[in-house]
Amino acid sequence: MQTLKINYLAILACVVLAQVIPAIWYTIFSEPWMEANHITMEQAQAAASATPYFVSIIHAFLISYVMAWLFQRMKVTSGMEGLQIGLAIGFSFVLMEHMTVNSFSLRPYYLTWIDGGCTFVVIPIIGFILGSWRKYE
Repeated sequence: MQTLKINYLAILACVVLAQVIPAIWYTIFSEPWMEANHITMEQAQAAASATPYFVSIIHAFLISYVMAWLFQRMKVTSGMEGLQIGLAIGFSFVLMEHMTVNSFSLRPYYLTWIDGGCTFVVIPIIGFILGSWRKYE
């Protein structure tokens, strides 16, 4: 019987994708996102730092690694299975958390769909990649 191993090359691909998709997403939704957060372009440019990008890479690695670890234990055998688990994780742990926090913070409802929506798109894709691109001993 083959033993499923963590595929670090697949994790690396997921980390890269988890940087590209938000870059495109926040380019598209930059104006309403800045408006909802009361940030001007001047403030954003003045506060430019590498720190958020570094944190984003660490976050993407952690999400990808933990999902790979879970998939190994759950014996996920296909991209579709990974996608379904990613949808469940993205909806319950990310989108609903953003909705709860934004509701209590009296922030605009659409901010949930900008911030939470991006991760809700990324996590199922990570699930699909990890479910499809398996590595065995």
